[in-house]
Amino acid sequence: MTLPIFGVELARDRLARNHLTAAVTQARIYNPVEAALVGYLDQTAPAERLRETALARARELALLPQPAFRNTKLKERSATVKLIRDTLMEDLRTFDGATR
Repeated sequence: MTLPIFGVELARDRLARNHLTAAVTQARIYNPVEAALVGYLDQTAPAERLRETALARARELALLPQPAFRNTKLKERSATVKLIRDTLMEDLRTFDGATR
């Protein structure tokens, strides 16, 4: 399948630069530990500790000063979000769904 622009841009925004081509162009599949190392995931947790780990991280993030955290997060992501929004409809119109 031809990856839509939003998929490419989300990967470009998150992944370590030296893994972008393997992940996006070459369709490399990562296990959970590798996914965290290259940037797809912030962290991993065993299934039996997933909820506990997620809630602990949410509590940590809740302690960050507002509105600074929110505003900085928006600035960090705004260029990627704008590009995806600006190109989404045209990209969907030209999406070929090619699998070969």
